[in-house]
This record gives sequence, structure tokens and C-alpha cells, in this order.
Amino acid sequence: MKLFKRILANIVDILVFFTLFVLAVLYLQPVLAGFSDNHTLNAVIITVLVIAVTTGLQIPFILVDQTLGKAFFKLKIVSTNSQRPITPGIIVQRELFAKVATGYLLCLPVLAGKKGGHDVVTETDVE
Repeated sequence: MKLFKRILANIVDILVFFTLFVLAVLYLQPVLAGFSDNHTLNAVIITVLVIAVTTGLQIPFILVDQTLGKAFFKLKIVSTNSQRPITPGIIVQRELFAKVATGYLLCLPVLAGKKGGHDVVTETDVE
């Protein structure tokens, strides 16, 4: 059951990101196009803004060792290293760098009930 909740929590987190991305492309892209004809620059600006807003939306949850999706399914991120307590920085590292940067490829072992790469790298788990 925990695995199913964990997968659904990740889906919620992904949906938040992609919803913001689609809204930014639909509504912000025309505004940026009025200022710059450089499509690459506009894409980078949109991507950075979406990541910043997504992270900003997560801050209240990150402060209590969760993400939006994990809070919805009453899951919590815990440390597997007793010498290293969970901090907001570890959660941001886990979510941004270990998941988003790898396109969720590090999470594939979770589907088999094993620790994902994001869990191993950040010495965390989900309860």
C-alpha cells in the first residue's frame, strides 16, 4: 500500500510541475515573444520560472519533511542516516536534483519495491 501511495504522490508532484509548465507556455510564451525573438532564451526563462514556482509552492510542505503529493497521501520523508537529520536542503536536493534532473529515471527501482537512486543519494526514505 505504501508503494502505491508513494507512486501516486509522485504523480501529484509531476502533475503540479507539468500543469505550471503548460500554463507558462500558453500564457507566458506570447509575452516573452513580444520582448525577444530568441526561442531558446524564452524556453530557458520559462523552465527556470516553472522550477522556481514549483519549488516555491512546495516550501510549506518541505518545512515539514514532505512534498505536496506526499502531504496529500500522508507520507513523510525520513532520514536513513541517524547522523544526518532531514533538512529542507536535503528535500530540495532529493526532489530537484535527484528526480527532475534525471527525468525520474532514478525512481524506477521504486516500482520494484527497492530504494530509488534519489533515496540512496540523499540517504532518505518515505514512511
